[in-house]
Amino acid sequence: MAGSTREDPPQLAHIAESLAVAGEITLIFQYANPDSGVYRGFLAHCIGGRKYLRPLGLGAGVPVLYCQEESEAKRIAKRRYLISERDPCETTRRRANANIRDYVLKRKDRIDRSLMAREGQHALWTELDPQTRAVIIDSYEGFTRVAAKDNVGASVTAPFSELLEKLTARGIAVVIFAKAPGRNKMEPPVWLDGLKCNMVYVEEDRKNPMRRGARLTFCRDAIDEFDGALRAFTWWWTVDGDHKLDFSCREEHFVEPLSPKQQTRQDRLESIKKLIAEGVTQQKEIAARLDVDPATIFRDSEELVRRGEIIKDPMTGALSLPDGKAPLAEGTESSNNDDNESVDEW
Repeated sequence: MAGSTREDPPQLAHIAESLAVAGEITLIFQYANPDSGVYRGFLAHCIGGRKYLRPLGLGAGVPVLYCQEESEAKRIAKRRYLISERDPCETTRRRANANIRDYVLKRKDRIDRSLMAREGQHALWTELDPQTRAVIIDSYEGFTRVAAKDNVGASVTAPFSELLEKLTARGIAVVIFAKAPGRNKMEPPVWLDGLKCNMVYVEEDRKNPMRRGARLTFCRDAIDEFDGALRAFTWWWTVDGDHKLDFSCREEHFVEPLSPKQQTRQDRLESIKKLIAEGVTQQKEIAARLDVDPATIFRDSEELVRRGEIIKDPMTGALSLPDGKAPLAEGTESSNNDDNESVDEW
């Protein structure tokens, strides 16, 4: 139409990119009780610390209220310690520690302060800091117990949806972990009472068990038409004998230890990226620097291009890194100056 101008698409206020959105509910259905506690802690750390929640995007670095049961407090504290120790950036560790606050539902209050009771809803509401931008409920079932019908002292019940509506009206992103009603049933539950939610489904890959960890498979709905993040992905975590946490969403990080030949190739791929970061952009020069056949570098470069780890100019064949940034190995810092790095990689 003549004279019209193209408008930018409306933007959602992301709290954790494609997982949590301000003023919306994200329901993460867990099938068959997966060992997802580390992921719940990882999510909170990314939102509070402004870390990358691979493969879904960047946490906002905002205050989080983490709702947990008293019986889980010790386990959650251990997970939080492992995750914080795994974060190589002091700035984001401090930020996450400052931004994550806990609301603990004590065992003696599990009925009276259930989120199905008005007293419980009021108790959680009063725990909110004015700056809180995300509420994570570690276990829907643990926070919504109700008294038996013959219990005279039972609290006055209230629809859980009333609290959710108040939280989202305040612009808070609410993330709820709950047991799935059945395999791959992605319909919103009746207790949402018609409230909109973003659905995520997770289960543990028990066919490929990890000795000290878990491999989790995720399936999720797109949050809107502009959501280009992965709809299905795998995320794994493990703790080694020295009590060090490792995790990834990349399949190549899950496989068994590499053979000598595979390790040599992996080292060469890393060397290629390192040389590109240093300004060596032509494949022949890279081959000469690494003392290998140019055809080998050609095949390796094509693989890195397919992975999205490097870019090849279609006209000149010159290689570069995405956005001109040097690649980061997981677990390393992107800057020697933490104070200047607000979105550090893991």
